Amino acid sequence: MLTIRYGMSSSNSIDTSYILHKFLLGQMNLEELATLLHLKVQFDFSGGETHRAFFANHLEGVVSVELKTSHLIHMLHQAQEGSVSYSALSDWAAFVYLSGLYSPEGETEEERWAAGDGPTWDVLQRLMTPSVFGILDQFKLQEYISLLERHQ
Repeated sequence: MLTIRYGMSSSNSIDTSYILHKFLLGQMNLEELATLLHLKVQFDFSGGETHRAFFANHLEGVVSVELKTSHLIHMLHQAQEGSVSYSALSDWAAFVYLSGLYSPEGETEEERWAAGDGPTWDVLQRLMTPSVFGILDQFKLQEYISLLERHQ
């Protein structure tokens, strides 16, 4: 689901949403995302989970991309296969969670609210702060995948 609000041209919003969606699918890493959106979103995740900062986000409230549980499961599988490092997965989760550019899945506000309270957003929080919720490893990834698949 793509949400476009006033403030940007429709074409520009769609291009930006396409970029954000590619990142969501793991088809682009954080550095590539930062390069493409450098005038719209500025952030620094170089300090790992202890220091992640957004300096400017001109897209929040303008563009929103729907996060589905299947997106998160896909990224967890990517990490299991070694296509994505645990650190990159943690940064991916942090950007999705903290940027304000992704929304829970659902057709209505009530559905989105319920999805935001569900396991998908909980797992995102856990991935972005593994020092609090347990070091990321193959067992932890499988635990998260199993939890998400039960609720999908």
